[in-house]
Amino acid sequence: MKGTVASAGGQLLSEIYDGEPGIDRALRVQGPGGHVFKLFCGMQTDQALDPGDRPIKFEHASVKVRNIGAFERFLKDGLGFEFSDRMGPLASWWHCDQDHHGMALVRAPKNELAHYAYQYNDLNELGRVADRLKALRNRQLIWGPVRHGPGHNQSMYLHDNDGALIELSADLALMPPAGDYQARKWPVSPTTLSQWGGGLPPLRFLLTGFPIAPPTTGRPSWAMSVGRRPARTA
Repeated sequence: MKGTVASAGGQLLSEIYDGEPGIDRALRVQGPGGHVFKLFCGMQTDQALDPGDRPIKFEHASVKVRNIGAFERFLKDGLGFEFSDRMGPLASWWHCDQDHHGMALVRAPKNELAHYAYQYNDLNELGRVADRLKALRNRQLIWGPVRHGPGHNQSMYLHDNDGALIELSADLALMPPAGDYQARKWPVSPTTLSQWGGGLPPLRFLLTGFPIAPPTTGRPSWAMSVGRRPARTA
C-alpha cells in the first residue's frame, strides 16, 4: 500500500492499527491536496435501531480540489477507484463498489471538503426528514430536492451544526454488473445537476467549503494494543 499510494501522489500517514471502537483495523493516507482518508475493515454491524426514517448508510464524500487531474490519479491508481462520470473540466464522480460514486471531485480554488452524504430509501423518506428538520429544529434546506444527472440520485442539502454541507440522497444508480448505469461525460449545464429544472444551485451551496483538519502521523495515541478482540460483524 505504501508504495502504491506514494507513486499515485499520496502519503501514508500510519501503519495498520487497531483499537478504534466499532472497527477492526485501519490505516490513514493523505491525498495530493491534503485530504486525509481512513481505510478500515471489520465495522461492527450488530446494533439494533428503533424503526424510522434513518440513513441506510454513509454514501459518499465530495471534495473540492485545486488539481483535479492529480486527485483523480490518486483515487484510481492509489486507492483503486474507477471512473463513473465527468462534467466538463469542473467535476468528476468515482466508484469503488456497485454504487455510482463513493467519491465526487469538484474543481475549486481551495482544497476543502465539499459535502458528505447519507443514503435513504426513497424521496418519501427525504420529505419526512425535511418535515422533521423544519418542525423540530427550524432548519431549512439550502438546495433541493433535485434529481442529479450523474448518478441519477434524488438529493437535498443542508448545513450541519458546524457549517459543513450534508447531502441526503436516494435512488443512486448502480454500476455494472449490479446495475446498468453507463459512465459518460456530461455538459457543463444547470440541467446536469438539476434534471427537474430550477436553474443553477444557490450560492450558499456553491460557496460552502469545510477546511481540512491538519493531519497527524503514526498510530493514534488512544488506540488499544494490537491483539485485542476484533469488532463483531454481522
